Amino acid sequence: MDILFFTLFAAIAVCIFLISYFYYQDIFNPMGIFGAVWFISIAISQLMLSEIQEPWIASTWFVVLASAICFFVGALIVSSILSKQELFSQFKLPSNHYSHFRLRKSILVIFFIATCAFIFEVYKNGGMPLFAEAKIGSYMGFGVRYVHYLTVLLIVVCVLSYLYKKLFPLKNKLLFNAILGASLFMLFSMLGTDYLLFVLAGIFVIKNYIEKKINIAQLAGFFIVAILMFSVVTSFIRSSFSDTTYVKDIGVPTINIPDRFSFLFLPYTYIAINFNNLQIEILERDNFYYGGATFLPIWAFTFQKSNNFNIEYNIGPGGFTVGTYLRTYYVDYGLLGIIIFPFILGFLIMLLYYSLRHRPTILKVLIYGLVVHDLILVFFANSFALPTSWFFVAVYLIVDTYCREGLFFSKKLRYETS
Repeated sequence: MDILFFTLFAAIAVCIFLISYFYYQDIFNPMGIFGAVWFISIAISQLMLSEIQEPWIASTWFVVLASAICFFVGALIVSSILSKQELFSQFKLPSNHYSHFRLRKSILVIFFIATCAFIFEVYKNGGMPLFAEAKIGSYMGFGVRYVHYLTVLLIVVCVLSYLYKKLFPLKNKLLFNAILGASLFMLFSMLGTDYLLFVLAGIFVIKNYIEKKINIAQLAGFFIVAILMFSVVTSFIRSSFSDTTYVKDIGVPTINIPDRFSFLFLPYTYIAINFNNLQIEILERDNFYYGGATFLPIWAFTFQKSNNFNIEYNIGPGGFTVGTYLRTYYVDYGLLGIIIFPFILGFLIMLLYYSLRHRPTILKVLIYGLVVHDLILVFFANSFALPTSWFFVAVYLIVDTYCREGLFFSKKLRYETS
């Protein structure tokens, strides 16, 4: 039965991806990304390789499948309404669209701020997690409240540096290669796999819509690179699992795979155990927070997070604390949440996608790079409700306004589309 379910949902994932790809002629269409990631994650979780996994109950199946349907319904409504709009595959900007000087200045200022914040956090942490003896403890404890928002601006630096290299390929190549390399090293040294995925998603979306259309083979390369980065980073983290105190404290689970495939330990558990935690939430949740988790960015940026909300999640054995993107909506609104919010997400993301393809701008490309990252991680956690994601949106908005015509320039914009 495990293999049957795996085959069934893997086939559904492939079919949704291919149908969406051929309809929109675009690798990064939201229905294709969400459908492929969500259903392949379900397929992997049904292998039941971990000792702490439990068979799914009817309520879990309903939550997982009904939420997916609601996402697709929301997206299809927008698609049907806007189906007559002309969708451009790519767009190129005239040289006067962005100020070369202002974009360079923005990157340098953000890089300086982020680097100073990183150095301060390394000092407070007593070193980089990458070089710590107990890497898992250092990784989990790294970061100073609010200061860390500035440190992770290194992600924005990487994406904007790549954008700069594509808009102005003959200017300051050595400088921005150095900035990009230094930023990637600092992000890697924090052992945050999510940080590198932010960068990778942003770069590939820029490449797809501004530089050159990405095909299926290149997308496969994208996921291979992502998996390799995840495996390398988690291999450093997993080296701490030899720390018997840590293992005893959280009860790290084992999975039934041959030793030669031991590198799949964390990738598998990060997918499968999330659904297990979601099921525990469904079984044990008896109180709701009515917006405490869903609207976390609002509470975080208005300094209300600790005062008004002390959200407690139901967590199963194994020490894994996440439970897919649905857990956010379930702890707030129960079954109603997993119906309404996936529908809203599907509707709004598809609206942004059509706007990007019909009237493209650099700001839309940058924001859609964040959305692609969030869609890829729906099996893991709810990045749509992550304060960092909305912080990045605000920074991109400021940089875009500063660098383009409008408040600071008088030249009229023209878009070249293809």
